[in-house]
Amino acid sequence: MSQEKMMQFQVLQNNLKQLEEREKLLIQGIDDLERTKFALNELGGLKGKAYIPVGANNFIEGSIEDSENVLITIGAGIAVKRPRKEALEVNDKRIKEFNNEAEKTLKEMKVLGSKLSKLQAELRNK
Repeated sequence: MSQEKMMQFQVLQNNLKQLEEREKLLIQGIDDLERTKFALNELGGLKGKAYIPVGANNFIEGSIEDSENVLITIGAGIAVKRPRKEALEVNDKRIKEFNNEAEKTLKEMKVLGSKLSKLQAELRNK
């Protein structure tokens, strides 16, 4: 029985680690979406030269000709052109979805934490 509880404890620990990783990814996603929201708000009506990120802190010089229309991804590698206002609405919806998922993940983590504490106490008493 003790060995079974020890295995159960390890499974719960692994599940908790997975949830912690999920929460970390969700928080990173929320941060990214918040930066996107800020950028979309700042770009309204902007035209002219800009430095465009190409990755690994490298940029190329380019120009912004139309800041009122934005390409947004809709899944499966597909992007569509939408007005900046609509892009902000989509972004806000995504932020809300990520926050909801993060909240659910935190609740699951609390439940698992309680189960782990209870099981740990049982293992100590044996």
